[in-house]
Amino acid sequence: MSTFFYMMAKHPEWVKRAQTEIDNILHQERLPVLDDRADLPIIDCIMKEIFRCVCVLVLSYPDPDS
Repeated sequence: MSTFFYMMAKHPEWVKRAQTEIDNILHQERLPVLDDRADLPIIDCIMKEIFRCVCVLVLSYPDPDS
């Protein structure tokens, strides 16, 4: 979540493009749902970029012998 806020603060143009896309597709009538993902390519790209910047999986574990 902190990476999302960092990226939005660093790239305010992303916020404007994402808000415009949401307003054009959803017309301020409802919140987006998973079925809207195909109609929201900018939002999809932003989420992919955030996931690219942050590892969401634990890639190591503590060695039990040490």
